[in-house]
Amino acid sequence: MKVEPDTEVDKTVTIDKLLAELYQFIEELEQQVKNNTYPLKPQVTQVGNVASSRGDRILSD
Repeated sequence: MKVEPDTEVDKTVTIDKLLAELYQFIEELEQQVKNNTYPLKPQVTQVGNVASSRGDRILSD
């Protein structure tokens, strides 16, 4: 299937829209991190606790 040259999409609108959405996402993410509401934080802490308790067990054996 051959694509005709006149079917090119106006990419500037699409890129500007994507950049705007990306900046908004980053701002929301920064706000979540500042408020400590970023969803991965509890999981990271939990994994850290499991790792340190395993480390203690290994050292005590």
